[in-house]
Parts: sequence; C-alpha cells; structure tokens
Amino acid sequence: MLVNLEILDLSQNKFTSSIPSSIGNLTKLKGLSFLTNNFSHIIPPEVNNLTNLILDLSGNLLTGGIPTTLGELRRLETLNLSSNNLSGEIPSGFDDMSSLTSVDISDNQLRGPLPNNQAFHNATIETLRNNKGLCATEEFDNRYLIGVGGYGNVYKAMLSTVYECLEGGSLDKILNHETQEVAFDWNRRVNVVKDVANALSYMHQGCSSPIVHRDISSKNILLNLEYEAHISDFGTAKLLKHDSSNWTLFAGTFGYAAPG
Repeated sequence: MLVNLEILDLSQNKFTSSIPSSIGNLTKLKGLSFLTNNFSHIIPPEVNNLTNLILDLSGNLLTGGIPTTLGELRRLETLNLSSNNLSGEIPSGFDDMSSLTSVDISDNQLRGPLPNNQAFHNATIETLRNNKGLCATEEFDNRYLIGVGGYGNVYKAMLSTVYECLEGGSLDKILNHETQEVAFDWNRRVNVVKDVANALSYMHQGCSSPIVHRDISSKNILLNLEYEAHISDFGTAKLLKHDSSNWTLFAGTFGYAAPG
C-alpha cells in the first residue's frame, strides 16, 4: 500500500516463504534489496511493474527461472541474483536492457548463452561462475568447436574480457597441417622459440616462487593469429621454494620436458 515508496531494503533478515506478488504495486520503487534472507519459490513476474534502478535478490532460496518480464525493466542499472537456485536460460529480453551496467548471477543453476548485452560482456568470471552450464556455446554447437584435447572437445565461449582466445591453435596442429606449415616460415618459428624461452625464463627466474611446467610440448604451446606463442596446460606444473631441493618423478611427454 506504500505506493510512493522509493527505497525498500529488507536485507539480512530471516524472511521466508515467497516474495509477494503485490511488490509490483510499488511502481515508484527505485531500489529494492532482499539480499541474505530465506525467500524461496519463484521470482514473481510482477517485478516488471517496478521502475528499479537497483534490484538485489541475492543470497536467498529462489527457484525456477528468471522471469521473462524482468527484461522489461528498461531502467534497471544493477541486477544481483547471485547465490540462489535459479535455473534455465537467461531470457532473450535481456539483450535490450541497454541501461544495465552491473550484473551478478553467480552460484545458481543457470545454463545456455549469455545475453548480447554490454553488462554481461563486461562481467568478470566471479559474477558468472558456479552455474550449471552458462556459456555462449549454444549447447556446444560445432560452430564453436576449436580443438580436441586429451580430455575432450574444446569450445570457444564468451566469458569475460579477462580471457583471450588463441585462435591460431597449438603449435602441434600447425606443424602437422600442410597449408599452415608453409605459412609458418622461419622468421615466425624463431619468434615462437623466443616467446617460449622468455616464458620459461619468467617462470623459472621471474616469479617469486619458481614454476616448473614439466610438460612443455608442441601441443601445449598455443599461438594467436599473429603467431605469438603462449604456454598452456599447467596441470603437472610445480611451485618450487628457493631454499629447498625438490626431486620428483618424471611427468609429461619424454623429449619435451622443461629444464628444471
């Protein structure tokens, strides 16, 4: 009944049951926070009646999908749905939420592609992590298949601007591809050797705790489209202490072990 209410903060209480659908009557509400309660059931679709700039429903027990009507909040700037049990895909209406600048949907059961929205493009991995199958791969469509490794297929996915896709593939792939091998001339090969040497020098001498990769091979050297080399796959790597000797069994592929 408080139709002129603009800010409602009920965070860090012990409210249970569902969020009342009558919340949609607060049409002048600009900020709504229910974080860290025990609200359960679904997010009521009536939230689309709000004019929120901030909507925080994190840290509850909400289930079901994100209502499609949430995409109608064209003025929404900050959305936090993290730490719930929401499932399904993010509604396509989020593509048109141009005012959205900050989003956190971590720790749910969401899946499917991320919306084509700047807030999601700029999101860090921390605000997207711990979901059932959230990605930009469109159910692992072959269009996004970029390689096959020892543990399965590798797909290109839009995660955040903190990750770079090395579209040149592995050095092993280039050396075994007739057309690519021809384009991989001696100048480029020498530069790859320099890149790998610089990377190993940094890992062995430039880090506060030296890193020994223990599995340097052509399969674990990835190139970008400019043939700049990057070392990958640190699954068998070890951190060494400066003041101790460290003897271990051999790991990796014989003939491709990094000097330690």
